[in-house]
Formats: sequence, structure tokens, C-alpha cells
Amino acid sequence: MKFSYKSFPIYTVITLEGQYIGGDETDQLSLFTRELINKDVINIIIDMEATTYINSIMIGFLVKINNELLSKSGKLILCNVSKVIMEVFEITKVSDLIQICSDCEQAVDAITS
Repeated sequence: MKFSYKSFPIYTVITLEGQYIGGDETDQLSLFTRELINKDVINIIIDMEATTYINSIMIGFLVKINNELLSKSGKLILCNVSKVIMEVFEITKVSDLIQICSDCEQAVDAITS
């Protein structure tokens, strides 16, 4: 239930680990992304390879961040999403709203091209 990040000139990659179920882990991620957006970071890649579970609070957070970045002509891209979480995204139609790439390299290409 932690995350790490790496910033690049035109995007930041946030790597999630564990479960995101609306507790402290989600609050910390929300504060961090708010700081990024306040610093004019408008392209964020979230690497979910080590994410084991998310709930509706996390889905709502992702949709909110996506909408905010889109309003600033930026992008939120998710990558390395597990099959189970991808099924949740498909059922909830999040996959229609947020770009999802198979890996980080593809996500970076989507931002830089």
C-alpha cells in the first residue's frame, strides 16, 4: 500500500503497490497527485503492475484525476493493469474513459508521440 514516482520533463510515472481501498494509501496518492497538478504536471502514467486490489473509491479518484488532466490538455494513462483489475475497469466502463496501455513503454509513447 505504497507508491513511488519518477519525474521526467513532460510526464511523471507513479508506481503503485498493494491495495488501494480508500484509506491512507489513497489519501496519500491523492495529495501527491494534487501537488503534481499544482506544479503544472499534466501528464501522469500510473504503473499498476504491483497493484493487487482497488475499490470504487480508487476508481472515482482515477476518473477525477483523468478529467482534471484532460481539462488542462494533459493525459492520465494506466499501464501494466492485471487481468482482474482490467475486468473491473471494463465492467465499470473506466476503460472507455481512461487510456490503458499494456506496459510503461507504450504509455510513454502515447504521451511523447
